[in-house]
Amino acid sequence: MNRFHVGEKVLHGEGGSCSEAEIAAHRKELQAITKEYKPEDVYNADELALFYKLLPNRTLGDKNNKSERGVKTSIERVSAMVCCNASGTDKCKLVVIHKWLRPHCFSRFDPQKLVHYFANKSAWMNSSIFKELLLKFNAHIKVKLENRILN
Repeated sequence: MNRFHVGEKVLHGEGGSCSEAEIAAHRKELQAITKEYKPEDVYNADELALFYKLLPNRTLGDKNNKSERGVKTSIERVSAMVCCNASGTDKCKLVVIHKWLRPHCFSRFDPQKLVHYFANKSAWMNSSIFKELLLKFNAHIKVKLENRILN
């Protein structure tokens, strides 16, 4: 591609907000806290966003021309939350948050059979959704502990 002066360009981006040394220090601190627990009793949850109308942030262009104009980015999103234990033996039901409670594509489909599905105007996690999820998670852990005691 050098022959035609075409190269990959970043239209926008975000730098790292944390140094490797900070990450290593926090990792050691977390390991010290969780070392007293079994891996199947340590859970981690993380929220992610799927910007399904967002254009790529890279393009091909003339290497000699350093500036490329981007377009306004779309903020249409679907949020999700994944959760599992450290041993990977207990993967919780996926949480999906969308803008609409019953999109047209769900006319004959109930998403609650596969995922915990919520809706709000921004498609973001909020305190009421998180509280409901914590109550469901607490009930799940109670059942798990009862099964462990019985066995």
